[in-house]
Amino acid sequence: VPADVPSLRELLRACGTQFHLSIDLKDPAVGRPVIDLVRSLDPDLLRRLWLCHPDHEVLSDLRRYDAQVRLIDSTRLERIKEGPERRAARLAEAGIDGLNMFHTDWNAGLVTLLHRFQRVAFAWGLEFERQFQATLRMGIDAVYSDWVDRMMDTYRAELGRPAL
Repeated sequence: VPADVPSLRELLRACGTQFHLSIDLKDPAVGRPVIDLVRSLDPDLLRRLWLCHPDHEVLSDLRRYDAQVRLIDSTRLERIKEGPERRAARLAEAGIDGLNMFHTDWNAGLVTLLHRFQRVAFAWGLEFERQFQATLRMGIDAVYSDWVDRMMDTYRAELGRPAL
């Protein structure tokens, strides 16, 4: 990690812990240390800590390690060889909270499918107003974007001011 990027400990000390935090686990070995650090600094944050990884088996291991942390399977639709319904069932069985896919992989039917299994649907890679509108209208639960201003402008136009 570059020197100008704060460590997780530095981030939480500087910003506090009264928010949801999503972390992409690039190395499967860091999941447990992240959970341990958050638990040591503020155990209440574990309910709002979302750990994302492309291997749902890694996430299953983390679920066994901690029951509170939120776990998200990050993948692309084309990589779900068993099909979305079977994947949603597996996630539910393993206690993995949801699925994160590129925004063009989603449609309202897939969002509904995830919700039927009581899993959340996240989308990434959104840049433009029309993309934000489409995901909001299909019921996506959360989005990842580098364009926070566009995201919030569209949110306000579609749904009003967000609750604090």
